[in-house]
Amino acid sequence: MGDNCGFSGVNNLQNISNPINGSLSDWGGKTPTLMIDSNSSIVDFVIEDCSSEDQRGGFRPLDGNNNGISFCDVGSVELDRTIDPLASDIIFSNGFETL
Repeated sequence: MGDNCGFSGVNNLQNISNPINGSLSDWGGKTPTLMIDSNSSIVDFVIEDCSSEDQRGGFRPLDGNNNGISFCDVGSVELDRTIDPLASDIIFSNGFETL
């Protein structure tokens, strides 16, 4: 297999030291996916030529880092700030229960 991810116009992939992914779960679509953390270096990383939808059937590109510019995220899932959890600790993204 080659070492090409199929994206063109990609920033230097060697600069990704820790993609900071969340847990594998049912985040929509037909298969479980790894959720991207909103602070990940892979959010809005691909400059051009990505597919128009992600693995879940969601639109691409979206403005995942909320800077007003839409680029594709690296990988099969595009972070959608309107529906996806934005906390790095997805377990506690809804807070704690009180007794």
